[in-house]
Amino acid sequence: MRLLVTSIVAFILLEAFALNVHAYKSYANHQLWRLHVKTNEQVAKILEFSRTAHRHDINFWSEEFRINVPIDVSVPPEAIDSFA
Repeated sequence: MRLLVTSIVAFILLEAFALNVHAYKSYANHQLWRLHVKTNEQVAKILEFSRTAHRHDINFWSEEFRINVPIDVSVPPEAIDSFA
């Protein structure tokens, strides 16, 4: 019985490790941008864009969007020209 439990645990650990290895993603050439929002209109536009940004692999690292609070955004190399 002990051998069976050990085998099951080993199998689960190996599967978990295999999933992590395949889940690797390179962030080479990605850029981290810090946006400085000055108006409510800019806040509204950033909020609207943030809802669909994942389609372009653009990730907002900031949780809230407010005037005079920096907004950090990760931009992949293929989206830099269109995001600028």
